[in-house]
Amino acid sequence: MAYSFLYKENRAYRIAEHIYLGAGTGYGAILSAKYVYDNAWTPLVKGNTLWAIPLLASLLLYFYFSKKHFWIYRIPTAAIIGIGTGIVVAADFRTRLTEQISATLLPLFIANDPYKSLNNIIIVFGVIGSLIFFYFSREHRGPVKGMVNFGKYILMITFGAAFGQTFMARISLIIGRIQSLYLWPAWILLPSAAVLVGVAISWDRLRQKKAKSATEKK
Repeated sequence: MAYSFLYKENRAYRIAEHIYLGAGTGYGAILSAKYVYDNAWTPLVKGNTLWAIPLLASLLLYFYFSKKHFWIYRIPTAAIIGIGTGIVVAADFRTRLTEQISATLLPLFIANDPYKSLNNIIIVFGVIGSLIFFYFSREHRGPVKGMVNFGKYILMITFGAAFGQTFMARISLIIGRIQSLYLWPAWILLPSAAVLVGVAISWDRLRQKKAKSATEKK
């Protein structure tokens, strides 16, 4: 039903979309409630009264529905955004900068291991060439141009590998969904969905013809 959108937007696709969003929202709400129960309410009941502070602070979020006291809602929201931003910035700084730099500082030659030596050389010079590729203050000439070309090929290979990995991940997801539909009684949903899609598209076409004929009569 969802893939019927590839043909055209229709009623069956909208039904599948609403079911998916509704199930996802319900599932997320249950997970959130379970997380609060396991990590805050359970320790509080066991005597860890410190958890009363975040629980009471989280209740302030419900002032969102009050026009008069809406400003109270901004207090826990500001705390959540500030703490979340600090965690994300610190994690990104570590994973995207410091760990990347440390992973690049490699010895070029390793005794009795030519494969690893070649691998380190490609990584080090590939990173240097990729960085120089984005240096536009001076014209790339001589050895610098060679490094730039090498870095360009490294970038192309990297982007291609990333795209291929993303594509294969999506393919593996759809393969898993198709395999699950072959098990009883799930496979009965395939002809049922096909019939529903056909009926929905036919119904939409009929309504469009009726609307068109009504417009022409006017």
